[in-house]
Amino acid sequence: LVNNAWVGNTKAFAEMTEEDRDFIMNINLKWVFLCTNQAVKHMLKQKSWKIISIASILWKTGFMQASAYCASKAAVVNMTKALAIELAPHNINVNAIAPWFIKTDMTKESLENNEVSKMLLNHTPAWRFGEAEEIAKAVAFLASEDSNFTTWETLVVDGWRLTH
Repeated sequence: LVNNAWVGNTKAFAEMTEEDRDFIMNINLKWVFLCTNQAVKHMLKQKSWKIISIASILWKTGFMQASAYCASKAAVVNMTKALAIELAPHNINVNAIAPWFIKTDMTKESLENNEVSKMLLNHTPAWRFGEAEEIAKAVAFLASEDSNFTTWETLVVDGWRLTH
């Protein structure tokens, strides 16, 4: 199972409505919870599976005007850790991937905004944005037999952002 759901916005905390916060939490956390819950019921019968959730390095660092997004991704990481402990005896590996800014259709608008793009690059020591294929390769590793002894991990794919 790969949980790859995300939405976010850039609003000051004081300007966010309850609906804004609920929308972000429902997509970024509730759907991960619901999909994982249903999948685990089947995985327990098979006794050998992988669960990979896409989080964000912002679970650890935070970011201005992204409080609900950061909170939702922190919850995904912590749910990953709790499930890894619970499901390890059933030979179910549970891990997360924490990327920084990745070029996708959903981030295209931000990348086309020179001011936003420059600000994001200033926070990226690799001085480039990640490619979707780089996340796919991390998922492929965690889904493969090469990671059979890896669980409880949050794999950072961030162009050295956390070193900045």
